[in-house]
Amino acid sequence: MFEVVDLFAGVGGLSEGFAAAKINGKPLYKVKLMVDDDRDAALTYRHNRPDVPYMLADLARMPPNQLLEKTELKTEELDVLIGGPPCQGFSVLRRNHALDDPRNKLMGIFVRLARALRPRMFMIENVPNLLAKAQESFRREIFDYVERHYLVKAAVLNAYDYGVPQWRHRTFVVGMRKDLHLHDISFPSVPETRKVSAKRLMPNPDNDALLPIIKPWITTEDAIGDLPSLGPGEEANFYTRQPFTDYQAARRKNATVLSTYLAVKCDDRKIKHLNTSDVASRNEGLD
Repeated sequence: MFEVVDLFAGVGGLSEGFAAAKINGKPLYKVKLMVDDDRDAALTYRHNRPDVPYMLADLARMPPNQLLEKTELKTEELDVLIGGPPCQGFSVLRRNHALDDPRNKLMGIFVRLARALRPRMFMIENVPNLLAKAQESFRREIFDYVERHYLVKAAVLNAYDYGVPQWRHRTFVVGMRKDLHLHDISFPSVPETRKVSAKRLMPNPDNDALLPIIKPWITTEDAIGDLPSLGPGEEANFYTRQPFTDYQAARRKNATVLSTYLAVKCDDRKIKHLNTSDVASRNEGLD
């Protein structure tokens, strides 16, 4: 298996995708280490994945050799380095997109650690505006070194196209070390003919005959339509119906109890002051 280190790991959303990847039914990646300075995120992740080491640390102050010692690896031995550095400085809501924004410097910290560890592959996940706003200045100041030693490719992908019931664009920057002698990096394609109902059986990802996997688009109803209906201020603690899509069944498994499932009672007076364009612009800039 390829070993993965996740920086700015949070609750592990990015590494979870790597941990779930399989070939012929066997795991393709092993998450070797998670690193973040968010104590609550670390406690949450440790509760769900107690077998994966989680280091509470400020990456801005961490020397690269500390990461190597923690993983018991030498330079160039790590397979995959991934991370989603905080990125509010590149949000579309901001009028100024200067690289001296402290929140954008965290991107440089990721690159600095990547330079020291020299993994075979790295992947950065960030807001879509990263490419649109940073452009040449970002590339010059941060990626010059990386592009001398890595084959690099970036793209803005929509999570909705890859089986997530959310319209969410994110930038992915992937680099493969040049001594691996690869000539190109490709992102999974999304055919236009993909409009299939999520209520049909999804392909088995462990069956090579079905590759490349084309999963259907998932609607909100397909994802959470099995949850009890609630009125304002109401709460439910148990499922009251069976799952009616594979997506629901895969996530519920044998669960019957609901946790923190409640409907907030909104103040109608406040809602009247929000117009549609204002809400849309705010949502577009969320990280």
